[in-house]
This record gives sequence, C-alpha cells and structure tokens, in this order.
Amino acid sequence: MRAWPEEWRGCGRSSASKVDHRWEATMLIGVPREIKADEYRVALIPSTAKELIARGHAVMVETLAGDGAGISDQEYAAAGAQIVASADQIFLRAALIVKVKEPLAAERSKLRRGQIIFTSCGQKIKTAGKSSSYLIRAWSRRGSSATFF
Repeated sequence: MRAWPEEWRGCGRSSASKVDHRWEATMLIGVPREIKADEYRVALIPSTAKELIARGHAVMVETLAGDGAGISDQEYAAAGAQIVASADQIFLRAALIVKVKEPLAAERSKLRRGQIIFTSCGQKIKTAGKSSSYLIRAWSRRGSSATFF
C-alpha cells in the first residue's frame, strides 16, 4: 500500500488540486467517549470501524465509548479496532477525531495541529455561547480542521 506523499503528511486538510485517487490513504481514526451530559450515542459503530479497517485505516476507540448505545468494547475489538483507556490517547495520536456532539472545553484544548475533527454542531454552542463559525476560526488558528454535519 502506498502512503501519502511527504508534503501532504500532517496538513490536516487537502485541496481538490492535491487529490490523487491513485494513492491509498491510511489514517488513524479516533472515537472518544462522549462526555456531554445526557449524550449516550457513539460516533462510529463496529461495522463502520470494520469497513474503515478493511480499507487500510486504523481505528482507535476509547473504552466504554459505545456503552451508552449498547455496544461493548468486545464488539469494537472483534471489528479490529484498538481499545484505549482514555480520550487523551486518542487526541494525542489520531489524525481524525469522530464525535457525535461538539467537543467541550476539556476536549477542545487537546486538539493539535493538523488534526481533523468530524462532529455535529448547532448554530450556537450552548456551553460556550459561541457560534460554530467562531469555533472553526479558533481551531484554524491552532492548525486544526473541523467538519460539522
């Protein structure tokens, strides 16, 4: 399997002019446990993790991330995902962070340069009173990329 050219590594975003589908992209995808109150969903289910792994990516899931949705660590491990003890390990190592809800302050401070976060985000972040565009600009200044759905 071929990897991204050196000049593309760690950039956290790509432009259409750089996309070359002849290259196989491998990425470490992290799934932290949701910490927002009353949020029991998980951003990635084992069957999706299995598909991503089959396509050459690696998936790292925080222990008990799927517990609130009735998905055990064993199901993720059976799909080929690595189970890790804390979200810190995910934020430290993953190139792509996948979450259900917007990251809270404790998580936002862990984002690092070149990292991508894929999450849902309303127009206003109630916990911070800031708009999603404010967060995108703040993460951009840190060198992170955010994709909201």
